[in-house]
Amino acid sequence: MYGSNNSSIYSNTIENVNYAISIDYGNYNKIYNNSIAMCCDYGLDLMYSKHNKIMRNNIIKTSYGISLYGSDYNVVYKNNIVQTCHDGIALSCSKNNTVDSNKITICKGSGIYVGSSSNNSIYNNFINEVFDGVAVSYSKYNKIQNSTIINYYDYGIHLWKATYNRILNNMIENTLKLNNKIMYIGYSSNNTIYKNSFFDYGNELYFYNSSDNWLFLNNFINATIYQYSSNSKLNTTKVTYIYHGKNYTNYLGNYYNDYKGKDSNNDGIGDTAYKLDSTIDKYPLMEPCRSYHIVTTLSHRIYQFFLF
Repeated sequence: MYGSNNSSIYSNTIENVNYAISIDYGNYNKIYNNSIAMCCDYGLDLMYSKHNKIMRNNIIKTSYGISLYGSDYNVVYKNNIVQTCHDGIALSCSKNNTVDSNKITICKGSGIYVGSSSNNSIYNNFINEVFDGVAVSYSKYNKIQNSTIINYYDYGIHLWKATYNRILNNMIENTLKLNNKIMYIGYSSNNTIYKNSFFDYGNELYFYNSSDNWLFLNNFINATIYQYSSNSKLNTTKVTYIYHGKNYTNYLGNYYNDYKGKDSNNDGIGDTAYKLDSTIDKYPLMEPCRSYHIVTTLSHRIYQFFLF
């Protein structure tokens, strides 16, 4: 469909085609409740299109599930995508899209890929049995939040030459290959990784040639951090926070389930640093991050990440 505007495409069954639904230069369309299977290329493809809603489609056995290229201000909501040869959902050269509450399983590529794109919101997605959970490359000011990523082959989250992205309140668990990374940050800077939970039996959150990233208030359960030629920060600036009903002012690091230190003043921060392979967290938390609530504004250097 070329130049289609204000159309509704719904309740169709489409099988054994190259492109099931493709829209170029189309705006304000609704694509919902379609069943798409066995497509050689794209289940659903938007190019240079804006303000479309893609909702509750069931997409099975396609090359790509849903692809947006050069497309802005679209909503991709509650789609079910199973068995793709490449990415489940791909955003390329696109901005200000919302990808919310999708279920993506069994992808040979990334569950969600964001390339050369900015200001996209990726929320509440469930991603299972994929190569990478979420991959972000050459992109900035995107938010990846409240998502569950399990059973991945390569990286739970992969940042490559990515800047000013926010990774918040995600749960990442169970690599399907030994000695892999729960998260890989390569040649990336000024990203904030905050209030995530990493469960992965000895695997690493790995920084490679990356700088000025902020990593704090995360839970590491049987997982570690490794920095190679990197200088990312493992704590906040000094903040006021509430812990067990009392206010304290200090720096906040991350929680590690194997930390054995003591907390003599009961402020929720260990008295001794947690030593990692290549760096040190000077302010390890005594309990998982949900026990800490920041009540004062962070420094502008960090606070900017909470505004976009």
